[in-house]
Amino acid sequence: FNLLETILGKKPKELLIKDFETKLIKMGKLPQNSLRTLKEVVDAKKDFKKKKTTSHKVNEIRKNATLLINDLIDYSQRKDLMEFEKTVFL
Repeated sequence: FNLLETILGKKPKELLIKDFETKLIKMGKLPQNSLRTLKEVVDAKKDFKKKKTTSHKVNEIRKNATLLINDLIDYSQRKDLMEFEKTVFL
């Protein structure tokens, strides 16, 4: 969520998820499965606090979360590069 706050601004988690869907998924900047992964991570965190998860589920979500983090880092770097190139050409 810290990475999402860096990209989308500091907001509550519910608004971050909605903005993630509208600004990144629906605009085609990230694949659709990223939204599903984000929702799985949120649900897994709730289940973990309630101690209702299995180690298999935790490992699967950890793997998917790593892919999501990599996608977000790539997007952030592309965004920064585009802003840098705009300033260079001006």
